[in-house]
This record gives sequence, C-alpha cells and structure tokens, in this order.
Amino acid sequence: MKLYKRVPLLIAMGFIAGVAAVMLTSVLAQAPAADSKYIVSIDEVKQRFVDGDLISGSYTRTVTLSDGSRHEITLTPTTRNGMQVVEVKDKLANGQVSQSYMWPNATQVNGALMINIKDVGELREMMKHAKAG
Repeated sequence: MKLYKRVPLLIAMGFIAGVAAVMLTSVLAQAPAADSKYIVSIDEVKQRFVDGDLISGSYTRTVTLSDGSRHEITLTPTTRNGMQVVEVKDKLANGQVSQSYMWPNATQVNGALMINIKDVGELREMMKHAKAG
C-alpha cells in the first residue's frame, strides 16, 4: 500500500486513540475493579460502530460496513497456551466465519474493519503508576 493511501488510515487511528483516551477516565470510574473486563471499540475507517462499550464475558455485535457487508463480531475472553486472550469470531452474512485471537490491549484490522480491546484492570494499574510518578 502506498504511503499516501495510508495517511488517512493513520490519521483516523490517531483520532480514535485520542477519543478513547478522553473517554477512558469516565469509563474506568464507572467500572468496578475486576480482571476480565474490557473496553471494546469497533470501527470502520469511515465510521464508528461501537464507542467504548464496557464488556465482561462474551460480547456480540452486528455491524454493516459502508460497502454493504454485514459482520457479526463475537468477542470471548479465553485462555490459549496459558495466556489470557480474546477470541474474535467474524461471521459474514454468507455464513463464512473467520476466527482469530487478540491480546488484551490490542487492535486488530481486517480490511476496513478495526477492533480495539483494552483491559480495564491493566489500564487502572497504568493510571495508578502515572499518578504516583
């Protein structure tokens, strides 16, 4: 992909990260301390579908991209090879399912679809260290 085609994507990702940072403090203030809670955002480069939902356990959301494709996204915290991960299932309207795994505090991009997950417990710890420093 040429650099001039990546610039809008990079700008959008920076904007999304900025918005998430601003919203983070209010979301963390509302959430009780627990290990397996995550903040999830689902975006397309052109639009936002989920904006900082607080989840615990399995989470499913159906979104329609600007090209008309429908994706049913299911996120399930699980353990794989002894590590805490989030299973991502992306089911298309035609029944095709793709499955992958994400680390907490990661972003996954599949074409124009972007999924971002933040671990609430780890974010709280980072905030404690930032206040102490």
